[in-house]
Amino acid sequence: MGVPIGLLAWKGPIALLTCAGAYFIATNLFGYGEKTPILKYLPKPIRFAVSGFIFGLASFPILGWWSLLQAGVSALAFYILFLLDEKNIVKNPWQELLRGLFGTILMGVL
Repeated sequence: MGVPIGLLAWKGPIALLTCAGAYFIATNLFGYGEKTPILKYLPKPIRFAVSGFIFGLASFPILGWWSLLQAGVSALAFYILFLLDEKNIVKNPWQELLRGLFGTILMGVL
């Protein structure tokens, strides 16, 4: 995910590599919140929100401080999608698609 974002918002090879590395760390260490070993002691809805926040923050090499706004939007989106999943309103594959869409929505804007 970091490679396409880094290519679309090209700011040089260093930004591309650090963005790809940040997304790699975010996806491998924090996952989507369900089975996240780092966050396992938090309540389940909070795990999803924190995972969304970390995913949004992974765009820091491209967006700079605007990534804090993206992290907030992403955390809110992950939390809402968690609630919709719990109520059986939105399930996979829509969950995955919407996480990617809402989690990176500010990339196109900024």
